[in-house]
Amino acid sequence: LGFLGNAKARKGFKHIPDILRGYEKINPHFTVIIQPALFPWDGYFDILKELSPLSNKITYTDRDLNLQQLLQLVANSNVLILPYDSTSYSINASGLLYHASDYNVPVITLKGVGFEAEVLEYNLGFVADSIHEIVQQLNSLNNAVFDFKSYRDARLKATQRFIFND
Repeated sequence: LGFLGNAKARKGFKHIPDILRGYEKINPHFTVIIQPALFPWDGYFDILKELSPLSNKITYTDRDLNLQQLLQLVANSNVLILPYDSTSYSINASGLLYHASDYNVPVITLKGVGFEAEVLEYNLGFVADSIHEIVQQLNSLNNAVFDFKSYRDARLKATQRFIFND
């Protein structure tokens, strides 16, 4: 399970303990990659303490990854979980979504984020109504079929139109 991209409050970092505790009840055999915060906020270290009982399952990356390191971690993930705050990300895209699709890695995010339509339209993963639903969707990954190629093709066409057409 990948929680990549620098940890931030608006990226839903506080939800990671609940997601992992819930998933552990369904599947006790998993590993997690978490990219820590470059700039900790009030409450950040409390969340890390909450994660400490799961420390045998968690690998923390360097806080400051270069693009190649990040891409390697994305490529080695089975899923990226993006529990972003839908208010903060209501119109934002996600570079991690693009990278995940390039490596055929599904994503799970929350309803209301700006890239929800892309996830649904191109079947790039799941959109959850709540943090607790993320756990159930993790359990459904093995039975799902995704369409990363169509998404990559659409992104390429959009880029070409932008660059070469008026």
